[in-house]
Formats: sequence, structure tokens, C-alpha cells
Amino acid sequence: MCLSTVYRDSVKQDNMVMKNVRMIEYQNGNIVLTDLMERQMSIEGDLVMANLVDGVAVIRENNHTGNADQKMKTYEVVREIPNSCKNNQMRDVFIEEVSCGDPEQYIRDMFSGQRCEFDTQHTENGDTTIFVRAGDLYQKFLFTLIDD
Repeated sequence: MCLSTVYRDSVKQDNMVMKNVRMIEYQNGNIVLTDLMERQMSIEGDLVMANLVDGVAVIRENNHTGNADQKMKTYEVVREIPNSCKNNQMRDVFIEEVSCGDPEQYIRDMFSGQRCEFDTQHTENGDTTIFVRAGDLYQKFLFTLIDD
């Protein structure tokens, strides 16, 4: 199986967008990245280069100079999935770093095509917590701003 790392503008560690990308699609003017765990990220822009031998791809985002909310920011994301088994209070916890313009849209893109309920809460310090219910599965995503 071939997996790639996708970068923004050039192949530099600081420009990394997503690791372990298994699929890159073009949908309605957006580059849709899907990783090994079926997480998705949608970025409005163009594919600049894909080197399948070295497992790297470069994308260029379309700039939205008129809307500051569209600026990409870097977040630490903590994803919690409670265990629904009786007498088991453990939960699955995943931590990753993501770059996105809007945490809620990032989560909506991740669950696109699924029937979900979303509840978003913002704190004064800029953190965003998003609760997702997809069927009987509840998940919590905590976005903590690292760099803006």
C-alpha cells in the first residue's frame, strides 16, 4: 500500500498538512485528502505535484484575502471516543496536529456523507469543542489553537 504525506506550497516539515494519505480526490474545486484511518480534509486549491515513488504531494491553497476567518490555523486536536461497553469506563483518545480554517467545517468534512448531529462550543481562550453523534457513536473533538 502506498501512503503519502501532503504539504502546502513546498516539501518542508512546517508545511505538512496530513500524513498517511491514501487517496487524493478533486471534488467541486476542493482537494479532498483521505488518510489511512478514513479521516478526511478538504482544501480549496490545486494539486501542484505528486511524487508517488517518494510518497509526497504538494497542494496550493486558493487565497481568500477578503475573509480573515478562512486563514489556516494550527490546532492540537484531542479526539475522545467513549467505550459503550458496560463496566468499561475507558475511552479511545487520539491526539494529532491539524491545520484548518474552521474547526467545525473540518469535522463536517470528516463526517461528510454520514447522518450526524453536531454541537459546537467555543471558549474565551479560543478553544473549540465539537460533540458529534453519528448513529449510536458519540465523539468529542477538542481543538486547541497552537499557531495562528
